Formats: sequence, structure tokens, C-alpha cells
Amino acid sequence: DSNSYFVVYGSDFTSMGSSVSLNNVYFNGSGLQTLTGAGSWTGNGEFYVASGSTTVLADDMALAFSQFSVDGDFLLDDHTLTFSSATSLSFTNWGTFAMGSQALAFNAPDGADFTNYGTASGSGIFRTSGAVSVYADGAFNPPLEVASGLTTAYGTFGGGLTVQAGATLMVPDNNILTA
Repeated sequence: DSNSYFVVYGSDFTSMGSSVSLNNVYFNGSGLQTLTGAGSWTGNGEFYVASGSTTVLADDMALAFSQFSVDGDFLLDDHTLTFSSATSLSFTNWGTFAMGSQALAFNAPDGADFTNYGTASGSGIFRTSGAVSVYADGAFNPPLEVASGLTTAYGTFGGGLTVQAGATLMVPDNNILTA
């Protein structure tokens, strides 16, 4: 049900290799909250990290949410986050999104949007493929790689920029991209 919510106030949520089917998951606790385990996450709703929460991945995860909203801190802690939305993907960061040293593949079948008003950090490559837009109004420090398809980007990218052969980078009219 698109109107169902699972709200985590405690310090840990663990999935022991089973399937977790939740449409909307909110990490609303105060302080450190750890997401642990294996298995698949389905639901295609919203994954939300509230202001005041520091949500950390303790394992590699595949999350099938179509919307990610970060008002607090979302740390991958050098684990791989796989976006597995069956439709489109929207990621809005107002807080801190710390990728670590792992590469992050950012894409979805019907297009993907990453909007950063906060801090996106890490030494791992932020890799786009397909139809993707990336807006960096806040600090965006991971290296950006346009691997394939069309990526529309603007803002300031502090970690460098690579466009692979066959891929296209576009800056919209009346915008500036600084790398």
C-alpha cells in the first residue's frame, strides 16, 4: 500500500537474508541508526533519513525505492548501494550523503535525478548511465563519470568529471557546470 510507512526510531534494523517489502521506510531516530543484513528490499516508495538521524549501511544493499530523501546523514560506510527501482529514481540530499570509496551506479529504467543541496562526499566514482540529471547546488565532491546515455548536469563538481566514449553530457540553457 503506497500509504503504508515503516518508521525506525531504534538504533538498528536487521534483515537476516529475507525479503523486506515496505513501501515507505523512514529513519526518524536521533543519532546513529544502522541498517544491517542481506536480502531484497522491495516497495518502490520512499526511503527517508530524517534530520538528526545518522543512518549507516553495515552491509552491501539493494534498495528498490523510487525516492530517496536525506535530511540527516546517510553513510554507505564503504558498502555498495544498488538502486533497484523498477521505474524512475529520485534522490534529494539536504544533509550529508557519504559514499565512501565504493563506486555508485546511479540509474533507473525510466530515468534518474540526483539533486544535492547538502554535502555529497567520497572518493568512489558517482557513475551515471541512461537518462540521468545531476544538480549540484551544495558540495559535490565524488568524481562524476558519465558512462553511457545522456546525463544533464549543472552546478559545481569538485571531484573531477569524465565522459566516456559514446556518452553525452549536456548543460541546460542558462546554467553553469564547474568541474
